[in-house]
Amino acid sequence: MTREKELLKTIDGAFQSYKEAEQKEIEKQQGYKILQKPKLDRSELITPKELSETSVFSYYTIKKFCDEPDFPCIHIGCRTYIFKSKVWDWLAAHIGARF
Repeated sequence: MTREKELLKTIDGAFQSYKEAEQKEIEKQQGYKILQKPKLDRSELITPKELSETSVFSYYTIKKFCDEPDFPCIHIGCRTYIFKSKVWDWLAAHIGARF
């Protein structure tokens, strides 16, 4: 009888551990639940050449800007795309900087 009680306690303890681990996993998943995938608006992206045509900066200056770690651009393979709505904010934040 005593051995059976010990066995039941062991099984019950293992079940409780499993149940707690499962509950933590559920809470973790709920904490990181993605409701909707973010979509990138392609009209928001321009190339360095397009930006140089619409601004006072040369193509090569814009390529230097793209090498800055906080410049609002994305590199996909060998291509570079710039977030045009954030460029002017970045420039305003770097007034007086030399490149």
